[in-house]
Amino acid sequence: MFLDHVDHVAEIVGVDHIGISTDTNWRG
Repeated sequence: MFLDHVDHVAEIVGVDHIGISTDTNWRG
């Protein structure tokens, strides 16, 4: 699942748990 991948990437880069609606904005 795409969001699952994004969440995993967020963990790698040290980002706090992101919201589902911010999966396209988590990079800033």
